[in-house]
Amino acid sequence: MKYLFCLLLCFLIVYGAFAQTCDVYYPTTEGQKWTLGFFDKKDKPVGSTTYEVLSTTDDGNSVVGSYRSTTRLPKSDEIVTEFEASCSGTSIELDMASVYAGSFMQTYDGMEVDIESDVFTLPSDAKAGDELPDINLTIKAGMSGISMTTKVDHTDRKIIGRESISTEAGTFDCLKISYTQSAKVVVAKVVQQVTEWHAIGVGLVRSETYKKGKLTGTTVLTEYSK
Repeated sequence: MKYLFCLLLCFLIVYGAFAQTCDVYYPTTEGQKWTLGFFDKKDKPVGSTTYEVLSTTDDGNSVVGSYRSTTRLPKSDEIVTEFEASCSGTSIELDMASVYAGSFMQTYDGMEVDIESDVFTLPSDAKAGDELPDINLTIKAGMSGISMTTKVDHTDRKIIGRESISTEAGTFDCLKISYTQSAKVVVAKVVQQVTEWHAIGVGLVRSETYKKGKLTGTTVLTEYSK
């Protein structure tokens, strides 16, 4: 159960990297790679996800990027997922259900999985003080009459402002976002406060997760190739 929660929360954080404006916030150069490292409350490494841009297309009305992510967690096989993010010029949209489908099919091997989710969007003109739409995700898995439901809610999403953030991958001018994350797997429930920093042309640079005011983990951009 511990690593199922880790898998779930890691995916919720890292895919926020693509919920940005296509012309400035997420990488679109074919072959480009970057890695996000996951760390526990004691700053001990507990996993990572490496992304690669597979291709991008532009039909004049929207830009669609195709990506591959490879996630490595303790006591787990590599989890490889391919997904798309599209941008119309005013906002970017990411179908969270399609993002999670491959990952959780592997996690719930042999089970029937049904995923429902809101589309993750963010206006291109987002600024400090803006309130963003909530995001709700439900994953149902079952086999032989036994079912398991996972629910995740991102609420109180707000733009805080801009800050400079430094990691081993470099120093980045970032947009700061905060929200409340509630995740329930079967009967276990976790409510946490999340703060994220996103940089132009890079995506997610850093994320900090807190429970009752205490740091529980961080996600950090550890490698980035242009």
